[in-house]
Amino acid sequence: MIPVESSSIELVGYDEDARELYVRFHNRGRTYAYEDVSRDELDALLDAPSKGRYLNWEIKPFHAYRRV
Repeated sequence: MIPVESSSIELVGYDEDARELYVRFHNRGRTYAYEDVSRDELDALLDAPSKGRYLNWEIKPFHAYRRV
């Protein structure tokens, strides 16, 4: 997990073998795993000027997720 500059996201991690994106949010410190996320999508998230907006518009609608 690495820290990112975001008002909503605290940390981001990625398991390349499982293709899972891990996101820990500032509020309450909850972490979620997003399934079947490509490395390109991870890179786009990390490069996005608004990581929270990218997650909400480009990851959440297209990937199953669960709290971990």
